[in-house]
Amino acid sequence: MYCSIDYSNRNRPKPIKCKLGNSIHELNRRVKTTKLIVRMAHLFSVSKKNFRPERKAIVLEILFPSRHIAPMSEYVLSLTTIPSRAKYLGQFLSSIGRQTLQPARIELNLPVEYKRRNLGVIDRSQIPSDFTVFNCEDFGPATKILPTLKRHKDENTQIIYCDDDRIFDRNWALRLTNIALQHPKSAIADECNAISAIDYRYENPSRNWQYRLKRAASFGLYDPYKSSRKTEWDIVEGFGGVLVRPAFFSAQVFDIPTDIWAVDDIWLSANLAANHSDILWTQRTSRERSRSLRVSGKNLGRLSDALFLSTFDGLDRAKADYQSVRKCQEMFGIWK
Repeated sequence: MYCSIDYSNRNRPKPIKCKLGNSIHELNRRVKTTKLIVRMAHLFSVSKKNFRPERKAIVLEILFPSRHIAPMSEYVLSLTTIPSRAKYLGQFLSSIGRQTLQPARIELNLPVEYKRRNLGVIDRSQIPSDFTVFNCEDFGPATKILPTLKRHKDENTQIIYCDDDRIFDRNWALRLTNIALQHPKSAIADECNAISAIDYRYENPSRNWQYRLKRAASFGLYDPYKSSRKTEWDIVEGFGGVLVRPAFFSAQVFDIPTDIWAVDDIWLSANLAANHSDILWTQRTSRERSRSLRVSGKNLGRLSDALFLSTFDGLDRAKADYQSVRKCQEMFGIWK
């Protein structure tokens, strides 16, 4: 390859050109773009081996945003809250404000009356104006999504539902919607669980010395209390955020049996399975996992009125999960 300079017009010197016809300026631009892509790849801890499509989409969206946000990336964010947490909604909102893909609307479902727990009354003056508030009936923790499904029942709206006590990384919504573009008939979740893990937790409620020994010997890799998300997922977990569409559910989803009203993740996942709607894990990294919202150094999701710490008809969380799985298996003939 050789280069030459054209001096035929000294008042307007032409750019140096290569034999292949590309100007040095164009070559430099391409080199800079390549370097930027490599830097972005390192930023997201993406190696050549695990450069997954959804991660590539995130990098490309940051480099070329107008080209990679499709019309179907629009979504509605849906959640609920309880009286003791209303004053902290501003902190939750801050993490949503940092999202690379903003919601079209944030819909907050507030029960007119809390039927199953004495939680008091919400002071609505504490709710930021960024939320679109809807009065609704009390569906327990499923209030975060069920009233929203009703409002959008005849639409193909993408709805991301989540908990109000979590902080999400800036590409959380973009990650969910990009994967949904590739899998439009699947519920997309950042956190999933498996029936096998729920059964194991029920059958082995205490982490005995044998568990601790195996855990230490495997340098923390052994953990039968959690599912292997890379190979199995039956349950979407709302605390990490779940993207769905109204058509993924049947009308039966609104008729929650009273004995499992507090176990919303299992009930919603059972209805997805019964309605032949697939579940897909985002394969998010540990750095991309949502974090607990902390108030005065304490985890908001583990304060005294947190549902996670409550008992349900005398059942703790592990037993309630186990009984809910058995109930849904009987009702829908799934997870056999």
